[in-house]
Amino acid sequence: MATGQTPLSEPIRGLSPSSISPSGFITVKPTLQLADDRFPNVFAIGDVADTPNQKTARMAFQHVTAVVANIEALARGEIPVATYPDSKVFGIHMSLDFHALRG
Repeated sequence: MATGQTPLSEPIRGLSPSSISPSGFITVKPTLQLADDRFPNVFAIGDVADTPNQKTARMAFQHVTAVVANIEALARGEIPVATYPDSKVFGIHMSLDFHALRG
């Protein structure tokens, strides 16, 4: 978000305007289903999902795991229950070239 990027939530705005948060993210349940109960088969993952997690590829992969399990549950006629990990611990990995730092 530090670079001024905005979430691409417009495709959902036409379907369910109430599912767009004031900051432009798509509001989701812990199962990553759209918060609007009229659309139980619509999911949002990754950067566009309004979750407390960092917007990182690692978190998006964890979102995918939950969504796959939930789509499989829906296909079996079951209620989706898989959720994404609500990690409040934030961290980044940064590679530094020690020689470049020494100047």
